[in-house]
Amino acid sequence: MELVPASEYWNLIANSLESPLLGLVFRLPPRLHRQVSLVQNELKLVDDRQLYAKPSTLHITVKGFGLVGKRIDQEKERLILLKSKEIVSEFSAFQIRLKGLSYFPTSIYIKVEDPLDQFRMLNKRLIAELGGLIEKSQYDGDSFIPHVTIATFNTTDCDALISNVKSEEMQEKDLGPVEVLELEAIEARMFLLLGPDETQDDGLVHLRSFPLSNRKNRSTG
Repeated sequence: MELVPASEYWNLIANSLESPLLGLVFRLPPRLHRQVSLVQNELKLVDDRQLYAKPSTLHITVKGFGLVGKRIDQEKERLILLKSKEIVSEFSAFQIRLKGLSYFPTSIYIKVEDPLDQFRMLNKRLIAELGGLIEKSQYDGDSFIPHVTIATFNTTDCDALISNVKSEEMQEKDLGPVEVLELEAIEARMFLLLGPDETQDDGLVHLRSFPLSNRKNRSTG
């Protein structure tokens, strides 16, 4: 797999200051921040040149809707958020498990075990019912992979780091079960999220919280 460093799409990152991405995410609970930080510290010992996400910003993106101010105006945003709230409320609370590491061409992530496929079903429902109001990417629908990005590649000479990610030790890293009780509508500014620790928390701006139904399905597979 050929790696793609952030420098190759830096114009898009820089533009996020003026045109943030409207999205729907699940934030990792604070109780997991220290565990994730320990995993990141192990990776940093191998290669500290990459762009490591601050644990307080970690999330699972359920759907990116489009760029605010370019693709999405105020009226579209209102409709998107209203419909998203309705869709999310139809899903029962469920559990996932965070276990093992993997990587995309752009980033390293924690794998998400979602035995009932709820995140993918949410993604597909949002696409089907919001239609032309939102953007669709090649990573949506059947190609959707729920994940938690913990580092973004800043270089391409990462053989030692990738080898570590693939190691049995990292594949067995188990952060345990996590209950999904609500999702959050946010504006994301990648320029800040990929910056130093002091800017990253400003990279995700909270807009609304959407609770799932209180009927809980606790299966973790």
